[in-house]
Amino acid sequence: AIFCVVAPDDQSSRILVGNFHSGSGFGFGISDGVGNSMKFWTSAGGASLESGVSDYTPGEPVTVAAIWAGLGDNRGEKVTYVNGSAIASNIDPDVPLQPGYNGNNDFRIGAGSTLVQDFKGHIAEVLVYQDAGVRAAVENYFAEKYFRAPSASAPGTPLYHFDAAGSGVQESGGTVTGWADETGQLGAGTNGGGATLSSFDFPNGSFPTVDLDGGHFGNNAGFSYGVQAA
Repeated sequence: AIFCVVAPDDQSSRILVGNFHSGSGFGFGISDGVGNSMKFWTSAGGASLESGVSDYTPGEPVTVAAIWAGLGDNRGEKVTYVNGSAIASNIDPDVPLQPGYNGNNDFRIGAGSTLVQDFKGHIAEVLVYQDAGVRAAVENYFAEKYFRAPSASAPGTPLYHFDAAGSGVQESGGTVTGWADETGQLGAGTNGGGATLSSFDFPNGSFPTVDLDGGHFGNNAGFSYGVQAA
């Protein structure tokens, strides 16, 4: 389960969070065919899950989520959300929908491995869980933190937690050189450029963000954390 608070720019064919490379792994980001439409691409079962329409207004803050809920026997349900509302789903129990994680691909934020699909816009926070059942709690946490009254901490125990306001951001002269996982499981990652420490005005106030310029590619795009176990 992947949850993000972002303010995306006008764009298409981008990856926000993924383990994608050369048609393997998975990628959660922006559609290759429809501008500003979220996609949840998996290399097995249903390929790219999309709404087919624009899902957000460029430059405005949103919460986005990609959920894969296992049903056993390598089958599951894929659902994507924007601001807590489901925008696309594939819940056919007869179709194999395993997420298609590739253990040889880097885990990345803001890009796919060695691809041009680098995300453009502000990223305030990313939470990754191994439990699809936390969606309601995470959506409420995001809503209270960024859009209503502040909340104390992320619910449950995330697998990874990247917070632009946290201690994991490494920057020099405004340039973000690394972004470490707040849980301590992943280091700062590697970044080839195009990331600056910025801020964005959410309804609940101004929050720090990592602003990606969308102008880098290959191994210089986004933040790479190397190969991670599924």
